[in-house]
Amino acid sequence: MHEYDEKVLRAISGVDTPDLVWGAAMTVAVESLHEQGYIRQVPRGDRGIAYVCTERGREYLQKFNAKEEAADLRRIERKRK
Repeated sequence: MHEYDEKVLRAISGVDTPDLVWGAAMTVAVESLHEQGYIRQVPRGDRGIAYVCTERGREYLQKFNAKEEAADLRRIERKRK
């Protein structure tokens, strides 16, 4: 998955991602994540649709977060040396 798609997936999951702005790139990322089964559409009545993470999306984020935490620990360990 592309780094930008990961940011969009995290944003949809509820993580604060202030550097993301809705536009063409985000629309493409949302469509891709939807097609791959990471997110699904939820109707919001007259307010259009919203997106939520599917189980596949949540599993990906758990693996992503574990990978990021391991990288953080490695950076901390390198700084200690």
